[in-house]
Parts: sequence; structure tokens; C-alpha cells
Amino acid sequence: MDNLHERAKKLTESVAADKANKKAEFDAEYSKKCLELQEEFKTAFSEVLEMLADGEITFKAGWQDPRYDFMGRYIEFTHKNKSIRMDFRDANSYRYEYIPYRTDRNNATMCYGKWPIDDFILWISNKFFADTLHEVEQTEYTNFELQVLANGDIKLTTTDGNIYFLEKSKRDAVASIVALSNPSVKLFDPAKNKPNPSPDDITMSVDVCIIDEDGVNGLAWYCFEDEKWKFHTDTLVDYDEPDAETKWLWYYPVVNESVFKIQP
Repeated sequence: MDNLHERAKKLTESVAADKANKKAEFDAEYSKKCLELQEEFKTAFSEVLEMLADGEITFKAGWQDPRYDFMGRYIEFTHKNKSIRMDFRDANSYRYEYIPYRTDRNNATMCYGKWPIDDFILWISNKFFADTLHEVEQTEYTNFELQVLANGDIKLTTTDGNIYFLEKSKRDAVASIVALSNPSVKLFDPAKNKPNPSPDDITMSVDVCIIDEDGVNGLAWYCFEDEKWKFHTDTLVDYDEPDAETKWLWYYPVVNESVFKIQP
């Protein structure tokens, strides 16, 4: 006859074995459900599977909580060290975003549905390859040196010998330059060169500083969809005025672009 200690030990081992068996059964059932959901995705997105493979993008299905179906299912994509998810119920009900359960559902920008494959291609490309979607050729137009004067104005000297002065009241967009010592900055011709796409929205470029032939400074961005330059700042200059164009150049803000070099 077992004593108390031996009986308790056997019961503990039995409970542990039962839990392990149930977990193994649950994991096997969950893996089966995930594979079935993954097959639904492959059926719905069959025309992009080869593209995903070429882009070295892998995918797998999952549940936000394997115990509860109502909390949501997803497809998770992985490229190198980055992973993203999209909500996916079945082949006819999905959306190109992921909203975790128990968060504000007002954060959703799409409803579930059967959405165009082209939208998926743009969505996943923007998530993984935003920096290379637009092949932007940028050739150096000229260099210039900036010098902050004692009165707060900025003296701009180009390599072709032209000198401009930016009054203190007109240099908000280049305020960060005052902390640098003799920076050498690349200027670009807006007709020949476009800035890099924004990582947040590939239809528009990152913001860039502009300076025109009259020394007026501003802030602009390029819309790749409209193929037009647009301006954040009202410089009171119509750069597109017929027969009265004002020539201007653009350059990256100093604080976050590697095209700027500090001279020794």
C-alpha cells in the first residue's frame, strides 16, 4: 500500500502527463488549423506566390489566441529580420492591415472583404521595400558652403562663385544647420532629380529644403502619383508661373540624410 508521499507523487506525475498529452493534442490540432488557413491564403493569392518566393518572403498562418477563434486570425510575412501581419479570416475575407484584439477597433482603416491583389502587392512592397520602389536617380548639381554670420543670417557660397544671403527670418527650414561647422551640401535640380520616397507613404517623397535664385528658402516634397512638386511653405513665389519661372534647387534636411558631410 502506498504511503501519502508515494500516492501524491504518482498523482502529480499523472496530472503532468495528462496535461502534456492534452497540450500535444492541442498543438497538433492548432498546427492543422494553421496549415488549413495557410492553404486558403495560397488559394486566394495564388498569382503572387511566385513573387513572394522571388522576394524571399515567407509566410505562415496563425491565431491571435489559439484558444479563441473570435479573437482573429492572421497571415504573418517575414523578410530577412522583419515580420508583418495581415488580418485573414478566409479566402474571401481579409484586409491589408493587422489590428490586435482588445485594441481600439477604430484604428482599422479597412473592413474585411475580398480586396484586389494589386493592393496587396503595393501594401507588402511598401512594408518591406519602400526605399527601392522608386528608382530615384540623384546626380549632384553643385555644392555650396553655408556660413552662419554674427547677425544670424546665413551666407551661401556656390562652387561657381555665386553668393546668396538668407536673412534670419527666412531660414526656418535650415535652422539645424547652425549647429554644424562648414557643411558641404549637395544641391539637386528638381527637373532632373527627385528625392527618395517617404518610408511612410511611397506615393510622396521625403520633405526637402529648397532655395531659389533670389535666396528664398522653403520646404517641398514630390508627389510621385501626380508627378508634381508641392510646397509646404508659402514663399509668395509661383514657381510654375508661365514665362516667369523662378529657378530653384533642392537639398535634403541636414539632420537626417547622409548626403551631408562635415568638412574637417
